[in-house]
Formats: sequence, structure tokens, C-alpha cells
Amino acid sequence: MLVGTTALLGEGWDAPSVNTLILASYVGSFMLTNQMRGRAIRAERGNADKVANVWHLVCVDPHMYGGGYDYQSLSRRFQSLNGVDAELAIIQTGMKRLRIAKPPFNKQGINETNRIMSTRAKDRIRLFERWQEAVQKGEKKREEVEISANQLPRIFEYRNTMKSLFIMTITTILSILYSIGENSYHLHSWKELMVALIMGLLIGIVLSSPYWWRALRILLFNSTLEARMKHVAETLYQTLNEIGIIHTPMKQNKIIIHKEDSGGLSGYLEHSTTQEQKLFIEALAQLLDPIENPRYILHRQSGKCLWIRHDYHAIPDGIGRKKEHVEVFLRNWKKN
Repeated sequence: MLVGTTALLGEGWDAPSVNTLILASYVGSFMLTNQMRGRAIRAERGNADKVANVWHLVCVDPHMYGGGYDYQSLSRRFQSLNGVDAELAIIQTGMKRLRIAKPPFNKQGINETNRIMSTRAKDRIRLFERWQEAVQKGEKKREEVEISANQLPRIFEYRNTMKSLFIMTITTILSILYSIGENSYHLHSWKELMVALIMGLLIGIVLSSPYWWRALRILLFNSTLEARMKHVAETLYQTLNEIGIIHTPMKQNKIIIHKEDSGGLSGYLEHSTTQEQKLFIEALAQLLDPIENPRYILHRQSGKCLWIRHDYHAIPDGIGRKKEHVEVFLRNWKKN
């Protein structure tokens, strides 16, 4: 048995005979995770039937939505990790391939999951055969990112609409009151009141035009969550391509965003290498997921006075390593 730190299992350490790896520390990025897993899953000369087990330890909270922070972090990490499905001979990513209990958790479900995983780990022959079958079939699931409904913003922000209606209402009322005050002897003249009403409404429309134009523009170009997320994904892809992380040009690829039955969204690249899909999916997840410990944070502020809103996003690790890469992302973000 060898007990080591994350640094030990990083680049430069090699022992192909290792066939069991227990990850008991938090592992963040796709690159670091893959480096650590690579200590066990690499081929060993003279042992063509080698099978390795990689254990990910996780603490679950039965009282928190989604199983708690540690489980949600592991779920995000699994979005970029390939593995053979527990039941089907297919290579894919995500926690679903493990075929274990889902949140909310209870003690019985946790114990059953631990028992199942222990039983599978002992049956290395079955694991080897399923891998062989999956590789021969050549079947592999497309790399996707899943965004739950509670992570997404509302479809339509009514702030601009409410501002415009408020201005139109106030100007209309003031115009009517002014007309009544100037023409108190015509209190029962409906013609005078209608003129005041129309004048107040027209003035209100002119004064509020910047706000209802913004609301209309949002409705036309960002009316759905899919449209809003696609703009974000395109900005991210363009940045990754410009800084050399993704080499397939944007015009030769296609970003697909579609809505799930659960109310959330899922997204993937139509044309790209497996490595590029993984890098893109991980970066998109980091941008949309709850902020953990990034080097740079994107701050968005919209509105004024009583309608101020603040939004924060973590700049993905692949972009945040260099300040000039972050500036490229910011430029594309402002443009899109």
C-alpha cells in the first residue's frame, strides 16, 4: 500500500502495476483528475488483462438538496470522466453510468450502494469483459453538460417592463391632474380628460422608450433559456478557440442546447474531438456552477437604484490561468 498526496500522483510519478486507487482528497479540474486516475488505469507491460479500480470517496447529506455539496461536486467531476456503464456495454460519462441510488439519500440506500460497489470491485473479470465489448462495439455516448433548473435564471426579466409601465402611469396621472387643475370648470368634460389621457400616455411612451425597447429586445433575442445559454456557450467556445485550448474553428462546429423534461438544460458539441468536448463541457460547467475557488470571477451588474441586480460567475480554470486569456473572454462576453 502507498499513501501519497495529490502532488505525488501528479505528473512525473509512474507505477503501471498499481491497480487500485482511492481518491480521498478533493480533485478539481479535468486535467488534474485525469492525471491522478492515470496512475492506475495505464497499461502494464506483460499484463494485458490488467483491470484497475478507482474509488471516489464522497460524503452525502440526506438533509440537503442534491445530496449535499460534496456529492454535487463529485457529480460535476464525473461529467468529464469516461467509464463503462454498469449495465450496458457502452462508454460514457456522468454518475448515471454507475446505476446507484440517487438523492435524496437515506441510510439504507447508502449501505446498499456501498455493498454494490464493493461487489463490483471484486469482479474484475466481468469489468474487463464489459470494457472489451464496449471498445469493440465502438459505442460511446456524446459528452454533455447538464444544468439543473434551479441553476438557471428566469426566462424573462420584468425589470425594464415594470420601469416603462411605471413611467407611463405616472406621466398619464400627472397629465390628467394638470388638465383638471387648469380647467376646473370643465370637470365633467370627457373630451378634455381624454385629451389629457392621450397626451400623458404619449409623453410616458417617449420617456420610457429606452426601457420597453430593452424589454422587447430581450423578448425577441433571449426569450428562451436555450437562447440565453447558447449565447453564453458560444462566447466560451470562441474564447477557448482563440487561446488555443480548442482547435476546431467555431464555423466548423455546432453547439446544441436543448431543454430537458425536468426543466433544466443540456448541451453538447455536434462536431468535435473527445478531448475538445471534455474541455468545453468542463469549462461550461465551471462557468454556470456555484462558485468554488477560481482565480478570477466575472461580476455582472444590471439596473439602477431599486432595480440593481448582481450576478457572479467563476472564470473556468483553463481560461483563468493567464490574465490575457481572461481579457479575451471578457471582450467576447461584452460583445455577445
